[in-house]
Amino acid sequence: ELLRRVVEALPTRLDADGTAYINALFPNPPGTKIRDHFDAWLEGNLTEWDVLDHTWPVPGYQDLFSEQPFQGDMSAWRFGVVSMRRSRIGRGWWKEVAGNGLFFREDGSCSVIADHDAYGPPAGIS
Repeated sequence: ELLRRVVEALPTRLDADGTAYINALFPNPPGTKIRDHFDAWLEGNLTEWDVLDHTWPVPGYQDLFSEQPFQGDMSAWRFGVVSMRRSRIGRGWWKEVAGNGLFFREDGSCSVIADHDAYGPPAGIS
C-alpha cells in the first residue's frame, strides 16, 4: 500500500528534473512483474518514465513485523531499489539491472548504481 501511494504521487511531487530512489520490499503475485504494478499506479503512463529496477527475488523473506503478515507465495517477494525519472527523450524505458543483489561491498560502500545516464536505455531506444 505504501509503495503504491509513493509511486502514484510521483507525477505531482517529483521535480521535472528529479530522480526518485525507492527502496522497496514488494510481494509480486505469480504471473505479474513489478513493472506491471508501477504502470497501473501511474495510470498506464509508465512509458513517460525511465526506470532502473535494482530488485531481486528474496524467496526466504519472512514477514515478522506486520499485523497481518503476507501469506502468499514467498518466492514472489522482491527487494531492492527502483529509481525513476521522467523520460528526457519523451519515450521512457524500464531496465532490470539487479545484478547479484548485494547492496554493500566489503568496505561498506554501496554497490547499487542507480545512475540512469551511466546505464542508459535498453538497446533499441535512443
